[in-house]
Amino acid sequence: MTGAGGLLGGEVLAAWQGGCELHALVRRMPEKPLEGVSYIVMDLAAPLEPGRLPERIDAVIHLAQSSHMRDFPDAALDICAVNTTSTAQLLDWAMRAGAEHFFFASTGGLYAPSSIALTEDSPLDPQRGSLGYYFDTKRCAEILVRAYEEQMRTVVLRPFFIYGPRQRESMLMPRLIDSVCTGNALTLRGGQGTKLNPIFVNDAVNALAACLADDAPKLLNLAGPEVLSIRDIALHIGAIVGREPLFDEQEGEADCLIADISLLKQRLSAPMTSCRDGIATVVGSMESNFVD
Repeated sequence: MTGAGGLLGGEVLAAWQGGCELHALVRRMPEKPLEGVSYIVMDLAAPLEPGRLPERIDAVIHLAQSSHMRDFPDAALDICAVNTTSTAQLLDWAMRAGAEHFFFASTGGLYAPSSIALTEDSPLDPQRGSLGYYFDTKRCAEILVRAYEEQMRTVVLRPFFIYGPRQRESMLMPRLIDSVCTGNALTLRGGQGTKLNPIFVNDAVNALAACLADDAPKLLNLAGPEVLSIRDIALHIGAIVGREPLFDEQEGEADCLIADISLLKQRLSAPMTSCRDGIATVVGSMESNFVD
């Protein structure tokens, strides 16, 4: 597994610990290594070192992404190396090591903007801006994964706003919680703000495990069961922490980033965690950071 230091990767390791032989590629050793997990310190921004990897492997779970995703063009080489080049190298190594499965975490940001829920067949035309290059490198990696469909069972996951406890503070849900708790106004276009259906990390872990099935879809949206606006989420947060959220309402039409999860529910594992329950768990993990 790559990306073991991230939210999803960390929870997958914790859930699968002891049930199988796990190897985690990490940029640096964790402060509290999990028992039974073999850690391999390797920077995916540099060339892969196959000689330090297992000779035989059953599955590769490639969750890593560049931490400099917004820093184009200054960090263009890092973004491309981690998101695209490492994918090409891991695919080649996985095939030679006898892997039966290869899972790749892409992004739901690849789809063209739409006012309706996005299915796996929806057109791809990501918005540009600071993340444009990041989206391009993820799309290139998807194409590389598809090329190996005859050699391995490949699954490309397109996550939409995974959230959970101990998530990086720069990610959406921790930022919203911090804003409500510290009294910072949230900007809302169209009075509601972006509409989305975020997925709690435990549900994402269950979906990933279900992808081991032989009939798993080759492309899958990964999102939650509830469609909410930023206003809705802030009100949930406010009710949990006992603080009224503040809003800066602006004119204009709000963005819509809603994933259709029909395929996820029909073929694999339907997400079950309500946004309120998921937020309560994240709030509990952040309480020491709140400022009154």
